[in-house]
Amino acid sequence: MIAMVADKLEGPWRRVEESENEFFADAKNLFNEDGSKSNYSQVSHPELIRSGYNQKLEIDDLDNIKMLFQSFDSSDTPDTYDYNELPWEMAIMKNE
Repeated sequence: MIAMVADKLEGPWRRVEESENEFFADAKNLFNEDGSKSNYSQVSHPELIRSGYNQKLEIDDLDNIKMLFQSFDSSDTPDTYDYNELPWEMAIMKNE
């Protein structure tokens, strides 16, 4: 997964280089629906959890962002997998 960041919507945008000092999504930030730490190694279809449900798509607290992900643990997935049979589950990423 890649992430792009900017100081303002108009840009300039730059790619987050995942390193020790800067990362976007990391296993330590993934949680299961019950709040326990996740063991997922694959994520897909992220969506921010917003403060409301209207067309404004507002985020109230930038220090407490949560993203909902479709995820699964790929450690037992063979190279010849069928995408439709992957064991996708839901997970939440938090910025702690």
